[in-house]
Amino acid sequence: MLGAREAVRQHPELAGTYLNLRAAELASKGLRDPEESRRFVAQVRRVPADNIERGEPLQPVRLRERAARKNRGPLNRE
Repeated sequence: MLGAREAVRQHPELAGTYLNLRAAELASKGLRDPEESRRFVAQVRRVPADNIERGEPLQPVRLRERAARKNRGPLNRE
């Protein structure tokens, strides 16, 4: 099985999916119940897997930093 870095290197279109999974793993650490944490990550993992199975395109992840830079146009600079 490929690690995340190698998988994204071979298939860059998976980068957003791996970012979503990593975010879910980090968020789940805040849950008190380990079983609830496991179910949460499993559900997040299931969504892109189902989409891929149906042949739907993967949704890109838009990072906030990119949006913040976009909003700092010539008129918004201090």
